[in-house]
Order: sequence, then structure tokens, then C-alpha cells
Amino acid sequence: MHLALPPWRACRFVTTVVLVSSLMLSSCGFSPRGQSAVPYQTLALTAFTGSQLIGELRRNLRNSSRVELRPSREEAEATLHIASETREKQILTVNRDGRPREYVLRLRVQYQIVDVKGRPYVPMTELIQQREISFNEGAVLAKESEEALLFRDMQSDMVQQLLRRLASAPTRLTLPD
Repeated sequence: MHLALPPWRACRFVTTVVLVSSLMLSSCGFSPRGQSAVPYQTLALTAFTGSQLIGELRRNLRNSSRVELRPSREEAEATLHIASETREKQILTVNRDGRPREYVLRLRVQYQIVDVKGRPYVPMTELIQQREISFNEGAVLAKESEEALLFRDMQSDMVQQLLRRLASAPTRLTLPD
């Protein structure tokens, strides 16, 4: 025995499911990635020479927010300054012969957000991303490629984390009484 719903009932059912799903998602605070609500109208990005992160951060801000990027701190309401960006590779485990078997890869970024006069909205803060990678002497080139890929992945994650931190940054200085 086959029970078929009339088309109007099937349409109503689908509409109800979609409506309830969207209400549930919006009530829990879900919002799609992309449009980050940066609380500043204008923003300057500064970094030390050789930062690999700043280009991706600039690209993401241009594509996914309404903030206007300015070339210098004096022209912007706030400045996100990347003070340091360190990539580390450390031995995690060794085999019986004392050769590395696993490594831990780390990306450390220190940043701060300051106003036009250099006063901190967000003081110097360090963010750390880390991944573990196994090592195989027979596949050195493949492992080097995997390492580079993991560092790129950590960099992308770090950019997303910085964008979230920037979106939740204060817009006024909280001065002690």
C-alpha cells in the first residue's frame, strides 16, 4: 500500500521543515561565514616585513566585510598590527634509533589592535595554531609538501580567528576610573 501526499500538503510540509530549521539555526547564533561584522569604519593593517599572513588577511577583509582599508594608521579609526609570526617545527616522538617519527608544527602570531594615537583597543595577544605530522624517511618530498600544506591550513585558520577577534573588538577605550 502506497500513501502519497497531495502536492499542496507536500509543499506545506517542506516549507514548514525549512522554516523550523532556519529558526533553529538563527536562534543558536549561527551565521554563514563570509560577512564579518568588523566594528570599525576604517582599518589599517600593519605587519613586520616578511609576514605571510598579512596578504591573506587583507584579501579576506576586502572580500568579506564592509570595512574600508587605509594605508596608514593616521588615516584609520583602528589599526590591526601583526607584531610577529613564527613558524616552528619540533620533534614530538623518536623511534628506537633516535630518529624523528613525529613532529609538531606551530604557527604563533602576536597582534594588537590600537587606535589612531596608538592606545590599545586590544593589548598584545598571542594566538597559536598547532598540527602534528608523522615522518617517513622513504617519503621525504611528500612529507615536505604535507608540511607546507599544514602551515597554509594553519595560516588560513589563523586569519579566520583574527577576523573573529577583530569583529568582537571594542570600539572605545576602557580607561580606568
